[in-house]
Amino acid sequence: METKAGVEGDAVALVWLVSALEYARAQRRSKIVDYLETVADDVVFETEMAARRVSLLARARRMK
Repeated sequence: METKAGVEGDAVALVWLVSALEYARAQRRSKIVDYLETVADDVVFETEMAARRVSLLARARRMK
């Protein structure tokens, strides 16, 4: 189960990634930008999945 700390950690990672992307774009480092965009997409996906799991678990507990 995803913990609140895990979700917050993903948010912190995403903030860092966005900052790194901005820097890499400003430096015109296209390979690094491509890589960081892929990593950021994965972080967003995992964060969304964690939120869905938490929502489904909460809904299941309410039904009991």
